[in-house]
Amino acid sequence: LNRDLDIVTPLYEDLVEKYPENPLYQLYLGSAEGLRARVYLGQKKWFKTLIPAYKGFKTTKYVADNYPEIKDAMLPMGVVEYYVALRSSILKWAASLFGLETTKEAGLAKMEIAANYGNFAWIEARSLLSFIYLWEAPNIEKALKHSTILAEKFPKNFYFKLMYAESLIKTGNDVEALKQLNQLEQDFFDLTPTQKFNLKSYFDYEWALYWFEQNQFDKA
Repeated sequence: LNRDLDIVTPLYEDLVEKYPENPLYQLYLGSAEGLRARVYLGQKKWFKTLIPAYKGFKTTKYVADNYPEIKDAMLPMGVVEYYVALRSSILKWAASLFGLETTKEAGLAKMEIAANYGNFAWIEARSLLSFIYLWEAPNIEKALKHSTILAEKFPKNFYFKLMYAESLIKTGNDVEALKQLNQLEQDFFDLTPTQKFNLKSYFDYEWALYWFEQNQFDKA
């Protein structure tokens, strides 16, 4: 990802300079910097995250402030704010110096805007929110809302369907949950080897959760 970002970031910088009146190029540049920050986040390089996070935040904030109709700008801002809020107080303090809000609520609110009103960021925003509401900051009704839309729009996406199935289980929609799990059982064979390797445990967990909720503990 960093290698690709080294290639694409200068291209966006040139486009921003050539077409300063087009806010989408600025949004793409800010999103690229935000993606680089998230690479460092994934490596748990907290302080190395801050420089690209600040660059991405500054650019996307400019778009958000001056072109409020572009709701997609909310996603990279919300992602950085949310995950900074999960980290140490020192990192929060450092982020606050850059003008970042450092609460999970602020991050979630921005991601919700991108999910509900973004033109192209809504897919990733709903995916992130589904995961967060299922696992990190439980809100099962919201998880069901976002995962339902993803499952309907992308019926062949196994990962989206897994989150949808879990949302159904946790909201007590047992009949529909079983229907989804049985369909996923068939769809699993069409996955690539890498997808099977990455998703098999998650899929097994969903079956375990389903049977546990049915009080069939041996099957679970």
